[in-house]
Amino acid sequence: MQATPAAAVAATPAPPVAPDAITGLATPERVRAFDLARGLAIVFMIGVHVLWHWGAPDTWTTPIGQVISFLGGPTAAPVFMFLMGASLAFSSRSSFSSLAVRGLWLVWLGYLLNFLRGVIPAYLGLSTGLVRDAGRTVVSAGTTTCLGVGPDTVERIDAVTGTLRLLS
Repeated sequence: MQATPAAAVAATPAPPVAPDAITGLATPERVRAFDLARGLAIVFMIGVHVLWHWGAPDTWTTPIGQVISFLGGPTAAPVFMFLMGASLAFSSRSSFSSLAVRGLWLVWLGYLLNFLRGVIPAYLGLSTGLVRDAGRTVVSAGTTTCLGVGPDTVERIDAVTGTLRLLS
């Protein structure tokens, strides 16, 4: 029995796809090294925030505290941001419209979180105020450095801030 021409065309393998000149990948897939490095940067940033917020100041100078401070300190956020930008070049969603929609979605979420930061205390009936730095120290002028809550009863303020510890 002879194969029909349509069956013969379907049986021929597709020509191999040339790998991308930059990534060396034959298909547009995620670069796992970028994903790993971004994940580690997030873990290190969480670690340093936990250490500095909940750790006693004398633990910051221990060898483990110094390693955590080094890995999650000043370099973790820039490395994360660089990898986010670099991974856009290898993204399968690299059309301008999809990136613009994603960017606008993230900006909207940021504004929503900022809005809720003020709405929740207002909903509870608490007065709040932000203190912005004057820029006379190492903190840049206009940086929010403190949140004031109250005046109100201790019970109402502790419902919002009771689990936070004072920083010295």
